[in-house]
Amino acid sequence: RLPLSGLLPPLTYQAADSFDFPVTLTVPAGWRSYSVTTNTVALFKPYTTPYSESWLIFDVVSNVYPDPCRTEDGPQSPPVGPGVDDLVNALTSLVDFQAGPVTDVIVGGIAGKAFDLDNSIDTLSASCPPEFLSIWDSAGPGDGLHLTGTAPHVRIWIGDVYGTRLAIFVNALEEPVQRDDRQEIQQILDTVRFE
Repeated sequence: RLPLSGLLPPLTYQAADSFDFPVTLTVPAGWRSYSVTTNTVALFKPYTTPYSESWLIFDVVSNVYPDPCRTEDGPQSPPVGPGVDDLVNALTSLVDFQAGPVTDVIVGGIAGKAFDLDNSIDTLSASCPPEFLSIWDSAGPGDGLHLTGTAPHVRIWIGDVYGTRLAIFVNALEEPVQRDDRQEIQQILDTVRFE
């Protein structure tokens, strides 16, 4: 069973209660569990530099902030629709973000859509809320997804897993320190099974 928090020995784990389906994955050395709650599983690999962690997050998204720098305007209204394409369209249309091509990618035997997101927002000069850009709200008790200015490039996969729309977020895309992490995250994703 995947621990709720703490350092993860390199083993195969199962998050049995977070979603309507168990998620099984194999984690290499150096990774930690950050949060295992209803509708969210978050793993990270820490570094000494603040906000330089590599992240792998499984999340059920309830809604999106169309302008991540203006969260006071609230999330999308009406809320984003229930389909995979609804969420893909909302996230690839964020204000001041650039989305890469949307491609078909299989994770855990489930066909989904994947794309990169880039932003060059200076949160200070743009008068954004301190430090973070809010991207989405989680359907569970978690805070959703928030990016810092040190994570301008991320990758997102979205798929329908047995009737639940699941998003997978990856931010190990910075050079050079996280180059190996990209390979490790892909190795983790290659072991994912939705049961």
